[in-house]
Amino acid sequence: MLYSKKILKLWTSLVTLCALALGAALLWSAMQSKPGEFKYVAVGKTKSGMNISSHEHEDSKRIVPGRDANTKANGSYKNEEISFSKFSTMKCSNLPLVSPDVPLTQQWMPVILPSNDSLDYVFAAYLYTNDGRRRVVVTSMTSKNHVPFVCQIWARSKGSEGKVTHRITPCSGRAVMTPGLFKATLLYCTIKTDEEPFAVSIVQAKDPCSAPHNVLRIQDASFPGDKNVTVAVCVKPLYGSYGGFNRTARLVEFIEIYTMLGAAFFTMYAFDLNYNVTYPILKYYKQEKRLSIIPWHAPPNLKQFVNYPKRWYRDIGQTIAQTDCLYRSMRKYTHVAMVDIDEFLIPRSNMTFQKLFSVLPKHQGVYTFRNRFFRMDNNPQRLSAAFKDSRIRKYRPKTIIAPRGMRAIDKRPKYIALAKGTWGALTHRAKLNHGYKDYVVPVELGAMHHYRDYIKSLAGEYDPYMLSYKEEILQRMEYVFNETKAMLVN
Repeated sequence: MLYSKKILKLWTSLVTLCALALGAALLWSAMQSKPGEFKYVAVGKTKSGMNISSHEHEDSKRIVPGRDANTKANGSYKNEEISFSKFSTMKCSNLPLVSPDVPLTQQWMPVILPSNDSLDYVFAAYLYTNDGRRRVVVTSMTSKNHVPFVCQIWARSKGSEGKVTHRITPCSGRAVMTPGLFKATLLYCTIKTDEEPFAVSIVQAKDPCSAPHNVLRIQDASFPGDKNVTVAVCVKPLYGSYGGFNRTARLVEFIEIYTMLGAAFFTMYAFDLNYNVTYPILKYYKQEKRLSIIPWHAPPNLKQFVNYPKRWYRDIGQTIAQTDCLYRSMRKYTHVAMVDIDEFLIPRSNMTFQKLFSVLPKHQGVYTFRNRFFRMDNNPQRLSAAFKDSRIRKYRPKTIIAPRGMRAIDKRPKYIALAKGTWGALTHRAKLNHGYKDYVVPVELGAMHHYRDYIKSLAGEYDPYMLSYKEEILQRMEYVFNETKAMLVN
């Protein structure tokens, strides 16, 4: 009995020593790694019998949740890097080639066939270059406990008469938002410097040569080369209470005022849009090359997992849409505004966005506009009746008929992001690349005018600033409705 106790004690000591040695080895490995780097080695065989060699990939970084080095000014954002298995670059003999003319889809596509415990979807892919590193970025929605992924890349090789090649590359990811069961996620695929990728598929890492359920055309997201300030506007998913969003007067007022202030292009995500009423307006702006409408329907089986549709258009769906719009816009535009249809980022002193950025500090990651609520009192007809101009009573532009706003507050601000300084877009703040900060625009230079129905706690103060634009706003709205013959809905 005594002998057995000694053996047990000796065995326990050996196990403890082994655990301490393993911990010391892991600590030494972490100390030798670069800050934020996460190393994972995958060795073995896939389900298809493909050999996987030991491989450590420099792109597999996980940022520890907490403050970025540059988030002292813009809040304690949590950047969570999702770690996937990493594979050596490989080719699959049984994988069919994808044509360079792969169509541009605007719908959610599954990574694996949907089931009760899996809901991983991809939407769009972009060729993105930052800090000299070229990668393919895929906007996606992933379940919290998803399986590891890899990328199937189709590309043209440089210098070989456009020969099409394919290969399997490592996949890493970064969560933009984690509201519950699902994550708004960016997936990153590594590419070679001597290739021009045109399509990508995301598949399970355990079977990298499997036929994909998604093929995304890769869109260019390189930053514009000129130094002139160009502004694009991203509008969160549109919806309406009854029959879809149909307020044509609000739509025209929104686009025309932002255009008047210097914005060049608008991207709107249509979750619940009444096309029967709004079609003439949308067609007009699309023909003017000022507007893009992206259908924004949720993945097919999302309804069984979340409070649909509220959680979709106000939560994870909104975050993915805004982040997708960021990458969709950065190829042509230096700055990207993230707003709702009732929010106006207004430079003061009769300035345009271009003049405003000429007096603000350069190379800030995001320019935040403090929030000012303006009272609509739930009766725009009564407000517009106070004006003698018949056009005001007809179109009821809220920026003119509701001049009573509260003082600027820090709650619920909106922003214009510097495209190259931002990697993700939330509703009220942006996720910034290393070295960029949030700059709060002084209220005397600009603020957000947020037009809302009656708010009990909002006393408000008279602010006639937008009245200085009255004639131009009315002329613009009248011209669009005369050109389109669209139904006027306030």
